[in-house]
Amino acid sequence: MKKELIIENLGKVLVKQNAFMGNFKLFINEKPIQKIGKTVFSVGNDNPNRIYVSGNIIKGYILIFEKSVYKITAPLPWYVYALGIVPFVMTMVLGNIAFLAEQGFYYVGGAIGGGISGAFSALTFFLCGYNNKWWQRLLICFSAICITFGICFGIGNLIALLL
Repeated sequence: MKKELIIENLGKVLVKQNAFMGNFKLFINEKPIQKIGKTVFSVGNDNPNRIYVSGNIIKGYILIFEKSVYKITAPLPWYVYALGIVPFVMTMVLGNIAFLAEQGFYYVGGAIGGGISGAFSALTFFLCGYNNKWWQRLLICFSAICITFGICFGIGNLIALLL
């Protein structure tokens, strides 16, 4: 993720984040600045000011400098939360209805289905945090729902076939 901010006493600040490691790098007017901690940076050698980066991918990141707060990323919208938990809820419901299994609709639930759907729900939140367009977020959410359904349905039928 890259985000460019204009800060009064500093100038143009570029924030770069490694998506997988979560490490931040800050540049002021294209010059890297000293990193003190994972999210704390030092500006200036005499009486150094500090820049703090706070937040996470779900609630959004902010940059704090001299009691001023600058938004780096926005929090996830409500529909991502609603659609992000659908794979998990769907698996817990469909995997526990005995009537469906009696009719030949085999869907794995329990620990296997819960692990698969939980992983896809978490992946949905992660990927939606790095996409800003609403249609990309919806595509990610619906893809996670369909993939989770396909995997759990396939495993359920494979188990039924082997038994």
